[in-house]
Amino acid sequence: MHFLAPKLILQPFINTAPLPNDSYTVQFQKLNIESHDGILLDGYLATPKANKLNAIIICLHGVGGNKSAFYGLSNVLTRINVGTYVFDSRAHGASQGNYCTYGALEKDDITIIVDSLQQQFPNTTIGIWGHSLGGAVALQSLEQDKRIEFGIIESTFSNLDEIVVEYQKRFSLGIQSKPLAQYALKRAGVIADFDPNNVSPELSAANIEQPVFMAHSLNDEKIAIEHGRRIFKQLQSTDKQFVEMEGLGHNYLMIQYPQGYFKQALEFVNNKVN
Repeated sequence: MHFLAPKLILQPFINTAPLPNDSYTVQFQKLNIESHDGILLDGYLATPKANKLNAIIICLHGVGGNKSAFYGLSNVLTRINVGTYVFDSRAHGASQGNYCTYGALEKDDITIIVDSLQQQFPNTTIGIWGHSLGGAVALQSLEQDKRIEFGIIESTFSNLDEIVVEYQKRFSLGIQSKPLAQYALKRAGVIADFDPNNVSPELSAANIEQPVFMAHSLNDEKIAIEHGRRIFKQLQSTDKQFVEMEGLGHNYLMIQYPQGYFKQALEFVNNKVN
């Protein structure tokens, strides 16, 4: 618990992303961005080949994932002339960084990304789309940086300390030890120099007024839907939606995008950029 458990929290298994291929209808331009603390974030800027750009959405994958999770979405969003910035979060994929901090440092990475995008595309609408860990980072970023005009949040957690306890129980075959899980998380904070108690998408939601579209599965086996409901309740947005999907696992939204849900998500984006 003292040595191994904190590393399991901070250092997810790294999966590298395949290169985008010519079958996509977008232009994938290599765009690496240096973070606020000197970490190189590996990514692509994907824009419609028609060269008409109504908005750019920053895409954030889940824990242990990588930017390739959003290649297909980038392709679809070109139909409404929306570009995307897809990248590996710190300590993931081809990006640098030793530790994943669940938004504590990642939200500052997003601010630097917004700076870079606005320099290249001034006056272009910027949104954010996050799945699981990416949704938690997206919510914290929406709170911090009001230049992000809207968000799509999928299957995310309300508070880091709660989800770590829940994951510990799942990995321990149903045997929960809250004190040990909390000790491991505290040690992780010391190692990576951040306060886990400050990683709370639920508290961030109370300071978010931008439009937000949320989705969560009733059958999510990793993050219970109650996390999403609590976040949604706290959102101060007057323009917000929450879609509850039935019969789907945690990663189903990200992998297959059910037709009904995806149609609603695209309608939400289209209303924000046109």
